[in-house]
Amino acid sequence: MMKQPLFAGVARYDVTPPLGYLLQGHTARNKPSERVHDPLYLKVLTLRKGKRRIALVTSDLIDFSPEFVEEVRGEVRARTRLKPADVLLTASHTHTGPVMAQGPFSDRAPLPDYMSVLKRTIAGGIGEAIRREQPVTVRHGTGRTNIGIVNRRKKTRSGVQMMPNPEGPIDEELAVVSFVDSAQKPLAVLLNYTCHPTTLASTLYQVSADYPGVAQRELEKFYPGATALFINGCCGDVRPAIVDGDRFKGGGFDDIERMGKLLAAAAVQCVETAHSVDVNSVGGRLQRFAFPLDRTLSATNKANIAKITRRYARGSELGAKWAAFWEQARDEGRQIPTSVTGDLHGLKIGPLAVLGLPGEVMVEIGLKIKKRTEKVIVAGYSNGCIGYIPTRQGLVEGGYEASSFLYQAWPAPYAPAMERKLVEAAVKLVG
Repeated sequence: MMKQPLFAGVARYDVTPPLGYLLQGHTARNKPSERVHDPLYLKVLTLRKGKRRIALVTSDLIDFSPEFVEEVRGEVRARTRLKPADVLLTASHTHTGPVMAQGPFSDRAPLPDYMSVLKRTIAGGIGEAIRREQPVTVRHGTGRTNIGIVNRRKKTRSGVQMMPNPEGPIDEELAVVSFVDSAQKPLAVLLNYTCHPTTLASTLYQVSADYPGVAQRELEKFYPGATALFINGCCGDVRPAIVDGDRFKGGGFDDIERMGKLLAAAAVQCVETAHSVDVNSVGGRLQRFAFPLDRTLSATNKANIAKITRRYARGSELGAKWAAFWEQARDEGRQIPTSVTGDLHGLKIGPLAVLGLPGEVMVEIGLKIKKRTEKVIVAGYSNGCIGYIPTRQGLVEGGYEASSFLYQAWPAPYAPAMERKLVEAAVKLVG
C-alpha cells in the first residue's frame, strides 16, 4: 500500500500598521510611529496528512491577547472547519510593532480597524495556504550559535536589576525545519531561536521586525521562492547584548542587520546539514492550564496588599494603581482568582513537535523542557499572551519578571510550585 504524502501550503501578508500609530513594547515611547523602516509580515504554514490538517501562524508582532485569539479561532472554524487545537498562533515579540492589547492600567489601545483586518487576514491566510498545498518532504536540523545575546537579570546589593549578566543562562540552540517540494527546493523554512527582539533604542519611532525580520529576509534571499517563518523561544530574561559598561543601551538598525545575518547564516548551515524526517501523521493538542498564584500572598486582605506593594512596587505609580484596583474589588465583594489560565499547545509533525507557551517565559523553563523531550521546538508568545512566566528561583529573587504580575492586575505573584507543574504538563503534552 502506497504511503500517503505530506502536503504543505504557505501564504504571507504584509501587516505593517499605518503611520501615526503607537508602537508597543517600551513605555518610554510616547509618540506615534514616524516611518516604516522594514515591513511586518504574517505568515501561514498548513500541513495535511491524510484527513488531518494543522496550521501554524507566525507574525512580526509583539503578541496576541486571549480575547483576540478566541475571535480568530471562531473565524478560522467558520472558514476552514479547523479546530482550535489544530491552529497555533505565534508572535516574534518585536518591540517596534503596533499596539496589540490594552493592559488594565494602560491608556494605549489597539486600533480596532487594524485588529479587525488582522483577524480576517489570519483566517483568510489559512484558507489560501490550504489551497496552495503540495507534496513535501521534511528535514530537521539543529545547531548552536550566539548572535550577541545575554541574560538580563543580575544580582546587586539592591536586588535583581535589568543589567547584563554574562554568567546567567541563555539558550544558544537554533532549530530549523525545512519543507522541501518535489523539485528538492525548500518551500518553507521554520526557524526557532531565543532572544528578545528589543535591539532598537526606545528613542526610535520606526516600525521594524527587528533582527527576526532580517533573518527571515536573508533566508528567503538564499532560498529563492521559500517562505521563512520565525518562532521565538523562552526569551523572558534574554535580550541582545548591546551594552555600555554594565548597562544596556539602545541599538540601531546596523545591530539588527548584524544579528539577523548571523542568525540566517547559522540557519543555512542547519538546513544544509538537516536530516530527513518520516512524518506519518500530523495533529494538534490544546490544554487549558491553570498557572497557580501564591495563595499566601494574595490580595485577599489589606495586609497582603500592603506587603505586595512594598515588596514588588516600591512606591511606584503602578503599585498604587494595583492596590487601588484590588481594594475596590474586595470592597465590591468580587472573587479573587487563585490562578491564571493559559493555553499549552502542541502541534505534532511526525516525531517533531512545536510546543506553544502563552507568555514571556524565562529561559530556564524552556531549557528544562528541551532537556526532557526530543525534537521539540518551544515557542513563547503563542496564542493568548498572559505576561511573564518566571521560574521558581526568579520568584524568590524578585526583579522585573517576578513583579510583572502587577501590570496584568493579577492578585498575587505565581506560586513557587508553578514552574514544576508547568514543565510537567508541557512535557506530558508533547511526550
